Amino acid sequence: MIHTDTMELIIKNQQEQIKGLLETNRTLVESNQKTYGTDGRTAAKSTGTPVASSLVKQTAFRQKE
Repeated sequence: MIHTDTMELIIKNQQEQIKGLLETNRTLVESNQKTYGTDGRTAAKSTGTPVASSLVKQTAFRQKE
C-alpha cells in the first residue's frame, strides 16, 4: 500500500510535469498561430484538415481564460 506522503509526492511531480507540458504546448500553439494565422482557417487550408482549425480555436480560447 502506498503511503499518503508518497502519493502526495507523486501527485506533485505529475502536476509539475503537466505544467511543463502545458507551457510547451502553449509555445507551440503560439508558434503555429504565427505561422498559419490566428483564426485557424489558414491552418485548416494549409493542412487540409478541419481538425487543425478546431484545435487552434480551442487552444486560443483556453489561453484567453
